[in-house]
Amino acid sequence: MKKKKRPFILTAVILTALILVFNLAGMNRSFCDFYTDNIYHFIADGLGFITAPIPFPLGETLMYAGAVTVIVFVLSLILLIFFHRKKVYRRFVFHYARFFVMTALVVVTLYTFNWTVPVRGTLLGQNATLDVEFTPEEMTALRNYIVEQLNRTAEEVERDESGNIIFPDQRELNESAARGLQSLSDEFPRLAGYYPPIKDAICSDVLDWMKIGGYTYPFTMETTQNKFCIRLYLPVLYAHESLHHKGYYKESEAVFLSYIGCIASDSPIVRYSGWLWMYMDVNAKMPVAEDAPMPSALVQRDLKEDYADEAARYAAESHPLERFKPEAKKAGKKGWKTQGKFIKKYDYSGGVNLILQYYKGKIY
Repeated sequence: MKKKKRPFILTAVILTALILVFNLAGMNRSFCDFYTDNIYHFIADGLGFITAPIPFPLGETLMYAGAVTVIVFVLSLILLIFFHRKKVYRRFVFHYARFFVMTALVVVTLYTFNWTVPVRGTLLGQNATLDVEFTPEEMTALRNYIVEQLNRTAEEVERDESGNIIFPDQRELNESAARGLQSLSDEFPRLAGYYPPIKDAICSDVLDWMKIGGYTYPFTMETTQNKFCIRLYLPVLYAHESLHHKGYYKESEAVFLSYIGCIASDSPIVRYSGWLWMYMDVNAKMPVAEDAPMPSALVQRDLKEDYADEAARYAAESHPLERFKPEAKKAGKKGWKTQGKFIKKYDYSGGVNLILQYYKGKIY
């Protein structure tokens, strides 16, 4: 019996030591940058490559299985009060507890390697800062430039005889977005290399109610998307989640890089997506004059039709969990609020400051 316990204890000790050592080392931001630049991508890309062929999001499935595992573990401990005299049941609880502990240690280890260390590095891995102020004139110049590029790109997109956008296969668009990100690798070296495919989330409707576009699972390194997002958002969403996979876990840096990566793409639709959502973010963060240039009628029409398409796709599917929609919305609001407190200035809004810094000296 003692010999059987040794592998379990040894493995548990090794995993616990790895968790402690790497999380302690993660308190040093220089170590986090070194790790993310030189080690992280081997683990992330390796896991991503292994899980990519699986036709469903394994990470999401394991998350649900994990919730069930926790519930069963708690119930088994409660029932032990009543069945503690039964040897068979005690043996079951003992082995289940070993399984539970080992699973938890493996998950925490993967989270340590694939999230808690990378996320604590410096901004963009380059010790960038968000403490840069800009004049109203500079902010206006950026906004007007984005509007100009947005309207111009809308004219470049391929359309049918009725003026509707002809959307290529999403895989093709994602590959174009990946090439756009890779083209920036001289300035941001982490953007080179492998990009795993993004998968539709199983519970896309729940994500939709919670206003979540996608999620990256650190324990499988899969990227997933809410399939009910509008099509013009999907290239930016793919880029955003791929950036998390690349180690850019701060939302501000993922927002910024997803936009400039998309506008560097060789696909007009991907560029259109990048300019459109860059405009949405920048326009929402600054005052707009009454005579300021606005998105063209063509852009507004594209958005209107895309939202109509999204509504039609949503209505075409059954949603067995819809009775929990109010609870999901409430949980989503609380989650966004909690996330805002946790990541503080590195939240989504910080992306606008990085965009302003990026274009300083280029257009103003």
